[in-house]
Amino acid sequence: MAGSRNSMLYSFLLFTVILSLQMMYRGKLASSELFTILGGFISSFLFLVSLTFIGNFQ
Repeated sequence: MAGSRNSMLYSFLLFTVILSLQMMYRGKLASSELFTILGGFISSFLFLVSLTFIGNFQ
């Protein structure tokens, strides 16, 4: 029980940090094709972290 609670907390914090960094650097991520692809990979990781949070939510 405690392991899933810690995992939920860490995934929520990581989700918040990744999303805020994406918002801070959205102009840079949209500036070229390479950065747009990098933003897509970061968004995929954001989706994975959100699935981890939802999976551990009890």
